[in-house]
Amino acid sequence: MRIGILGSGNMGRVLGASWADHGHEVFFGSRDPDKARQVAAEVGRGTTGGSNDDAAKASETILLTARHLPSTFLSNVAVLGDKVVIDVNNREIPPNFRFPAMPERSFAQQVQEDAPGAMVVKAFNTIAQELWDHPPELLSKFNVACFLAGDSDRGKAITTALVRQTGLTPIDCGSLQHAWMLEASADLVRLLIMDRRMGPWTTLSVATLPKTEPRYGGRR
Repeated sequence: MRIGILGSGNMGRVLGASWADHGHEVFFGSRDPDKARQVAAEVGRGTTGGSNDDAAKASETILLTARHLPSTFLSNVAVLGDKVVIDVNNREIPPNFRFPAMPERSFAQQVQEDAPGAMVVKAFNTIAQELWDHPPELLSKFNVACFLAGDSDRGKAITTALVRQTGLTPIDCGSLQHAWMLEASADLVRLLIMDRRMGPWTTLSVATLPKTEPRYGGRR
């Protein structure tokens, strides 16, 4: 698969390298094409780099790591039509982690409105890039959850496959209208990582326990 990374920061670099390890053609994009080419040279694995426009045009699936709507940095958002756009973004952390109430529209929904022809999927936003210092086998052993939400079944199927390749456990949270819950969950994870000083390897996993008979009378 040809994967374009829009924004070649930490998350884009690490996920791009992970997917390149699985044989995908990865194109790093940036507002500064030279920076993207430097990232590609550092990552190796057959990856290339250039502008965000070049990355969007050259790819079938897009990883959006830039915390901006595509129309603010792409020449034409129509290039995203019929492509899966995986949004990993979260809101800025305010002083003392005093987050206001969640906005009426999640960032992922805003991306979908900005690029209506795309198949936007929210995913990877509750995970710090340091987790991929561990191999996929260990991440899988610890059942590290990757929550995803989107309105396109095809988009979620492609994202699910990419999630599994990185070693994470995909959890389908339904339609894109639920993306705000994923973004709120990221606020909690970042609070634990930074404010509570639990470190960047802190993450979420979901366990489903076996059915059993109620001990105390059950739900009423």
